[in-house]
Amino acid sequence: MTPAEKLLTVAHLVRVVYGRWLYQRLLPGIMAAVGLAVAAGLLAAIVLIGIFTIGYMALVQHGFEPIPAMLIVSAAAAVVALICALLLMRRLRLLRDIPLRSFRRSPVGVMGGTIDAFFEGILQGAEHPHH
Repeated sequence: MTPAEKLLTVAHLVRVVYGRWLYQRLLPGIMAAVGLAVAAGLLAAIVLIGIFTIGYMALVQHGFEPIPAMLIVSAAAAVVALICALLLMRRLRLLRDIPLRSFRRSPVGVMGGTIDAFFEGILQGAEHPHH
């Protein structure tokens, strides 16, 4: 194994270890964020149910028949659900567009491609040795 191949092997191993370390470091934070988002969603649903119930009762108390009041409250609930669904779709689209490689880049690779150019030079030099 040539020194260039050894250097490339070591660089690859360092990058793999860094990627696993970063993944293990980010995973608990991601799980906590998902858990908090689910809890916040459930609490928001409970609050919305209370608001719609109060709205229905207020409409009935102010002279609306129960069926038209139910239709008004149902239409408002449908609008809120539609807005939430659109916001969720937008967020999922934004998450899908995040390139996975940005999470796997080591701080060494942020140097603007200098390391890549160095390795390309080594490999080209190994392919075309100068006499």
